[in-house]
Amino acid sequence: MSAAPPLSHAITKQWPGAVAACDARRFSVDTTIPDYISTGIVGEMVEYGYTSMKSGEFQKIDEAISAMEHGKDILGSGAGPVLLMIAKLHEDLGRHDKAVEMLNEAVGEQYGADVRVAGHGALAQLCLKENEAEGAVQQAQAAAQVALAFQELKPEPQEEAQIDPNVLPFSIQEIMPEQQEEAQIDPNALLVQAYSIAGRVQLLFNEFEGASEMFGVATSRWVESTAEGDAVVAPGLCDSAMTLHATTDLTDDANFKALGWVYNRAANAAAATESLLKTNPVVAISGIEVEAAALFGSAQACVRTGRLQEAEQQLTLAMTAAEAISGPQHKRVGLVLLVLADVYARRAGKGRQSLQEQLGDKETPLVADGGGNFMLAEGLYQRGMKLVGAPLTLGVEENPGMDPTLIAIVRARFGQVLMHTSGREREAEEWMRVARDGWKSGGYPVLHDYPLDAVLEGADGNVLVEPLIDLRTGRVVLVQTSQTD
Repeated sequence: MSAAPPLSHAITKQWPGAVAACDARRFSVDTTIPDYISTGIVGEMVEYGYTSMKSGEFQKIDEAISAMEHGKDILGSGAGPVLLMIAKLHEDLGRHDKAVEMLNEAVGEQYGADVRVAGHGALAQLCLKENEAEGAVQQAQAAAQVALAFQELKPEPQEEAQIDPNVLPFSIQEIMPEQQEEAQIDPNALLVQAYSIAGRVQLLFNEFEGASEMFGVATSRWVESTAEGDAVVAPGLCDSAMTLHATTDLTDDANFKALGWVYNRAANAAAATESLLKTNPVVAISGIEVEAAALFGSAQACVRTGRLQEAEQQLTLAMTAAEAISGPQHKRVGLVLLVLADVYARRAGKGRQSLQEQLGDKETPLVADGGGNFMLAEGLYQRGMKLVGAPLTLGVEENPGMDPTLIAIVRARFGQVLMHTSGREREAEEWMRVARDGWKSGGYPVLHDYPLDAVLEGADGNVLVEPLIDLRTGRVVLVQTSQTD
């Protein structure tokens, strides 16, 4: 695949023309609210899919997918949220081709603008997972075009026809919930979602300046929004926090506290989306992974600033949230374990350094608390890498669909841990060799020019470049610490 142009360039260059292109023939924007009966069925289906996902059991998830695929056909233009939920289940199981199939249907013109924007956002996420820059940019542009079209061409709301539930088939009457009022789509909130998708794409391809600009626009739109609460923009809040994380000097306590506040706001907004499964399923589906991602980002900020005890507490919360999504065996749980391993490794390093200073011997073998933490770190690295699909077994090369930059960093840090374990020096050296070979061999590392040593602890315990991991895609953003200034 040919290299994509800079993302900030590719997106902002085409957006001005998007408004002119938004005519009624090209963008059929459906702003009508489905009647309360079909809305109730959609909510029930989405909740069923969500519950099956939380079980983490393949059989239950497949049963839910099968049921929803049969049910969506009777819903007509109201089936959009069901398509999004089916796609999410396929994505969670690693069936990206099937997820794309559902999402391509969901972004069709017969569905509402909120469904289409969310669908393009989900397609952008799949492109990010596959390192498809051009595809991610295209999906961000498409989301923006739908949102701009909705703002420009939104028709006056039509009076809805009332349907007598007594004439419905008995089977539908049984599952029909009490009449609920569905939230209207706020045009500014939809634009916030679209701009946030674009900012996310730029952020995860290390285009920090463009991401910052995009989230600045999103923030101004959110101020103008009439939507109540932050739930509708929870993903954007999380990504704006990650952008601040990547661009802010966190050695300043005020900056660190401000970043923590944004991450916490995103986590709280995402936690509120579960209650919207029946009334606003599109928002609920978009927010499924965000609480865990925000808590995970906050924990990484603590690691970056040396707040290891606070980092461990945040990682515990992130682990709980990640396991609640689809069980304890998912890749996202493995990512949390890898950062927890970093915490124990750094704690061990501090213990070792303290012991050496006390004894005045830099070659003293590691003992006591430091040794225990190194053993914990080793076990966590092994378990985490097994969950992400790249087990730490020499000679075994896996292709887990994860960012090779992340895989190389973990292998190198695992090698560092082994260096401090008596009798395993040769194994440690081999892991360092494997890590260096992988550092520049994949498609993702070309986005940076840092040496591998920059992401490893130096003799002074400092790390020059910290990886910031996105829990939803497994992609790594490399962030300079204050030591590089």
